Amino acid sequence: DLGSGFGKIIYFLGKIKKYQIDGVELNHSIYKDSLSLQDVNVSLYNENILEFNLDQKKYDLLIINDPLKNKNDFETLIKKIDNLCHKVFIIIINVDSEKIKLASNYLKIIDQKSFSIHRNILFYEHKP
Repeated sequence: DLGSGFGKIIYFLGKIKKYQIDGVELNHSIYKDSLSLQDVNVSLYNENILEFNLDQKKYDLLIINDPLKNKNDFETLIKKIDNLCHKVFIIIINVDSEKIKLASNYLKIIDQKSFSIHRNILFYEHKP
């Protein structure tokens, strides 16, 4: 979970569903608050997602719940994902049309659901 915040996604997938999941959160205060979720299934990192080593593990899925408001930062992250050497699925949540277009320039869109102009979920795939 890139930009994991207080850990809603971490809580559901790691604690309830028992999947192994990593959360990356830059804000130290928010990161400290989320540490109570850390256990055998949940690892948390207080790092910048633009600098986080996505190759340290062979992640099957990356979740991005629009933590990056700056479009250049978002593009940097998408390019970083596009440069991965392994297949990965990506879920991007609640982004505007510009970010959808940007992500679609680098990643293969599998499906999308829109609920309003900024409420959506998109499913992408990256194949090296």
